[in-house]
Amino acid sequence: MAHAAQSPDHAVIAANLAGALIGRLRGSGCRTELGSGAAPLRQQRNTARIPDASIRCGEHLRVVFEVISPSELRHWRDRDQKRRDLQDVEGVLEIVEVYQAEAAVHVFRRADDGSWSFIAIDGLDAVLRLESVGIELPLAEIYEGLEDLPE
Repeated sequence: MAHAAQSPDHAVIAANLAGALIGRLRGSGCRTELGSGAAPLRQQRNTARIPDASIRCGEHLRVVFEVISPSELRHWRDRDQKRRDLQDVEGVLEIVEVYQAEAAVHVFRRADDGSWSFIAIDGLDAVLRLESVGIELPLAEIYEGLEDLPE
């Protein structure tokens, strides 16, 4: 199934994420990846999801990032299914949904007991804390270069 091309704003956010992560992860034993497949444990390899960006530590993904376009907001069931699939990927501890049309991120974090918590972060002054890899990303850095974001 073919997918629509990313919008310029989607691409800018993904590039900003990659650039911010590479420097912060240097020397940590973790690396930034773009376009890597994330296969849920209980599904076949051909059902892998492809996050916009991810952090891999050793052999496992630890954090996955999805840039959410305005059109994806209308398809919340598909987005929820994708998140459930990503929650079932071995090693994933955090899922970050980055909203394209506003300075806002939603973080889903796996607890020690396997349950998932949720936190919403918004505003260009806010900071995204990735607990599983011990780094912080200012939202202003993720959204740098975008115009017309609501304050």
